[in-house]
Amino acid sequence: HIQTAQFVIDNYDSLIEEAAKGQGEHLAAVLDIQGCDVGDRQAAISSIRGDVANTVNSEGYVDQKMVDKATDYYNAIESAVSKSCSV
Repeated sequence: HIQTAQFVIDNYDSLIEEAAKGQGEHLAAVLDIQGCDVGDRQAAISSIRGDVANTVNSEGYVDQKMVDKATDYYNAIESAVSKSCSV
C-alpha cells in the first residue's frame, strides 16, 4: 500500500502520539486508507499500540533513521489490519 506508506511518512509524529493515546484523526485516516471497518478499529488500534510501544521502547530506537521508524510503524499497521480488520 503505497498510499499508506506515504501517509505514515508524512504524519509519523502525529501517528506515534495518537497510538500512545489509542485514538486520533490520523490513526482513523490510516485505517480508512487500509479499508478497516469502523467495528474492527478498536482491535486494530490495540494491536498497533502494542507493536509501537515495543518498538519505541526497544534499544536503539532513538538512533534509528526516520525512514526506519516509519517502516516499523507501517509494519505494525499491516499486521494489525491483517489480524483485526475484515478487509
